[in-house]
Amino acid sequence: MCLLFNDGFDTQWKLVKLLGKKTGVNMTLTIELKDQLAEKAQRIAQKNGKTVTELVEELLQKQEENKPESIVDRINRLTAGFSLPADLDARKEYNEAMILKHA
Repeated sequence: MCLLFNDGFDTQWKLVKLLGKKTGVNMTLTIELKDQLAEKAQRIAQKNGKTVTELVEELLQKQEENKPESIVDRINRLTAGFSLPADLDARKEYNEAMILKHA
């Protein structure tokens, strides 16, 4: 599996290769990074009193939270609780709307 992420310091996106192995509830991942980036991650983690694992978890959670809403999800959210009358003739309504529009 590959993951694209922005390390927050560069505008350039990084490609990280993740190799996973499940161990119970958690999954162990091996992340291949350039030496400088790995050292940077360790410094940032230490500075914030966290582990690199915690930083990666936060990054992934934030990325998932910032995921754009799909058009289908947006339509479903906007039309929740809204229903059309059972006797609605959609074709008739459309035709009447077109007559009014082009009259």
